[in-house]
Amino acid sequence: MTNPKDRVLSALGLCRRAGRLVMGVDQVCEALKRADRVPVYLVAEAADTSEATHKKVMNKCAFYHIPHVRLASGGGELAKALGKQNVTGAACVTDSSLCQAVLNACRAAGIEPAVPAQSEN
Repeated sequence: MTNPKDRVLSALGLCRRAGRLVMGVDQVCEALKRADRVPVYLVAEAADTSEATHKKVMNKCAFYHIPHVRLASGGGELAKALGKQNVTGAACVTDSSLCQAVLNACRAAGIEPAVPAQSEN
């Protein structure tokens, strides 16, 4: 039986193979800015990102009202699961159905998404 942490990485790997994943902190932040073109449904961040990177990603997610999960896996494990050579600090899912698969795997692993509060306008 696969451990729950591996299921999260497998779900993210499926998103990558489907072409519905943006990888890298800077690329994720850029995708959030351009969400009017390609919607972003979830941001997943590696457990070992720096405090500055974590704050940057969290602030972007809060500003654009995008759910965020901090994975139990580090950037090296995340990169390996996504078929990348270098460390990957964050990734975002751009498909709603695949997002649900990732969220289900996260919840099974005991990782709840941080959902920014919607503004009252």
